[in-house]
Amino acid sequence: MMPETELPETVRQDLGVIGSVEAIRGYYRAPIPDPRDGAAARVCEWVMEAPPALGTEVTAKIGRPTRAALLIYVERMAALSVRLGSEGPLVQGMAALMIASARYDFRDVLMALAVVKDAAKRIGVDLGPTFARLAHLADQQTRQMMEDCIGRADWPDLEKMGRKASHDQDGFRYYSTLMDEFLRPQPPRNR
Repeated sequence: MMPETELPETVRQDLGVIGSVEAIRGYYRAPIPDPRDGAAARVCEWVMEAPPALGTEVTAKIGRPTRAALLIYVERMAALSVRLGSEGPLVQGMAALMIASARYDFRDVLMALAVVKDAAKRIGVDLGPTFARLAHLADQQTRQMMEDCIGRADWPDLEKMGRKASHDQDGFRYYSTLMDEFLRPQPPRNR
């Protein structure tokens, strides 16, 4: 449950847009941009601008579906950053990664971080300053893990983290090789 005071109604509505299993269904493969991208961006912007204690309180209470949507948003913004050759969407994605990382499986966080690192490399951006600016959004354990990963050029590896760089009808895109395997038609079983 979110705090009733100090959380603007628009942010509460945006959390509702991205905060359910129904809302995130199909989001991963939806065209970029999508209305859910706008909702995720506004939530991230609010958390980044909120007083640190309130931002931390809200971040700690964000539910699992919202965290999943934010991790999807991370990959979508990394792809948009590559498409545009701009750091702006990557910063938004990195903020979402920090917010989503609290109370989330570190392996999922590493997969998203691999995408962020790949996008930064493709557009020639050093993630160090962005990480330093946004580190307060993540908990101590996540900050340390991300700092270690950002400092290593060789890890996490995009393909080893189950992701691939590709293109769709709109341009550059990241895809989950794990999801591709899951969605691939399977031959009929012999019974």
